[in-house]
Amino acid sequence: MDPILTAIAGAVAKEAVTAGGKAIAKLVQRVKEKFAKDPGAEVVLASAKEDPDNTMWVDALAKVLHRAEEADPTFGAELRELWSTAKSEIAVNASKTEQNAKSGGTNNNVSGPVSGTVIQSRDIKGNVHIRGH
Repeated sequence: MDPILTAIAGAVAKEAVTAGGKAIAKLVQRVKEKFAKDPGAEVVLASAKEDPDNTMWVDALAKVLHRAEEADPTFGAELRELWSTAKSEIAVNASKTEQNAKSGGTNNNVSGPVSGTVIQSRDIKGNVHIRGH
């Protein structure tokens, strides 16, 4: 199976609108429109969305997308274009980290490659000694 179609099927099944924003919403809408006249495809889509962590349904959705792409290359090109935009939007949104701490709370965040030991803490009373491994 084409890994791009599997990724698209997973994103559509999870309807990752919060992560992908408008681009994923457009992708999901386009797939729904395409499957509107195909009861079998609608059942697979609904089942995948109902249980998005079930790889059987996501794989079935990827196969239905593959058949739709083969039958309608214009749809396939549109699907891949929408996915390209959605991936970019997901990457941008994933890189934005929002942290909120209530009164007395602590936010610890490590970003990027780490070499060595990382200790995250709030209140430390006394000395801290770190020994090598």
